[in-house]
Amino acid sequence: MGAGYHGGFGATKGSKETNDAAPGTVKLVKSGPGEKFGEYATRAKPKDGYTDVIIHGNPETDKVSVYHNGKWVDIDQRRLSNYVKQDMGYEKGSIRLISCSTGTQEFAQNFANKMGVKVIAPSDTVWAHSDGKLTIGPKSYINNGKWVEFNPRKRGKK
Repeated sequence: MGAGYHGGFGATKGSKETNDAAPGTVKLVKSGPGEKFGEYATRAKPKDGYTDVIIHGNPETDKVSVYHNGKWVDIDQRRLSNYVKQDMGYEKGSIRLISCSTGTQEFAQNFANKMGVKVIAPSDTVWAHSDGKLTIGPKSYINNGKWVEFNPRKRGKK
């Protein structure tokens, strides 16, 4: 298996449009040619008790990216929680954040705090394959990452 698509912005170096792996339900990613992440991630086997939130992670900014009004926009966990709460695909309960490297940042913990629910997020790049399989690692064929759990924390009174 060669290079594929990751949960960042499109194809990795050396990838081809025909590759069968794409990185990463509430779907907040662009659909269309060249954007396989959202399409493949929606095929992932549901995790009992969780709603999937599919979005591009940006580990360099501790934000996630949504496609809005024809362009990519970075948003923080507060704006993402507002999007999710207003989405008809989310009723309540725990969330699986299918979003690259968000399990290595404060983002997932802050998102869990804001949502008031348990969140699991990947420790590295998340890849969604054409058959719905999810792998976590630096390459689509290296599955050495893990899902990291974040429980909401209550803010103390001052």
